[in-house]
Amino acid sequence: MKQTSLPPLIILGVVLMAGCASSPEPEPVKNEALVETKQARVTRELTLSWDNIGRGGAAIRQPGYIHVLGDGNLHSSETKANLPKANTETPYTLSNAIAAVSDIDKNAQEKNNETVTSRHSSVNKGYSLYELSRWERFCNAGIGMDEDDWRFVTENGGAQNIPQILSDSCSLPNHDYQSYLDAWVNYCTEEKLTSTQRSIVRSSVRPKSVVNPCEAIKQ
Repeated sequence: MKQTSLPPLIILGVVLMAGCASSPEPEPVKNEALVETKQARVTRELTLSWDNIGRGGAAIRQPGYIHVLGDGNLHSSETKANLPKANTETPYTLSNAIAAVSDIDKNAQEKNNETVTSRHSSVNKGYSLYELSRWERFCNAGIGMDEDDWRFVTENGGAQNIPQILSDSCSLPNHDYQSYLDAWVNYCTEEKLTSTQRSIVRSSVRPKSVVNPCEAIKQ
């Protein structure tokens, strides 16, 4: 039996015709992302958000509604926690925050002042040599003290605030500022003196605010 063979050109033509008859595959659709305009990117509406939580430096922030730009977090957070109702009449503003911080600073200052006051009797400030000489006379049983010495020592705490350099060897007088004045008044007015008052007059300098001049010395 005789076999017939097709020429190669005919076979090529048949293949090309079959390819043209098949429909081309559609190109995939590109998902173009929505691009915001510049105006949309820089413009946000003013709204409220529940924030201001945690620490801000040394201060502890107070949670509350604050003003933010954008959608805020109220819608996303309302199912996670029970947020307090926003006060639209007096919202949590910057001025409120400043006032809160001022209150914290004021309370801290008041506590610091109380601490300083409570330690006043045990804390010694620096004294000049002239001021220390007043303390030295006071710690020598008050011998040689005048009115300025007594006023200075009394205003600086007296026996409760003796400078540390003198505290170990201090011999306190057995009288105070008022007793010193009373002793000299009785002496200068020729009133009856006790033995203690007579000792005070002998060991101290006459005050200038009372019994000036002193009639007893003039005689």
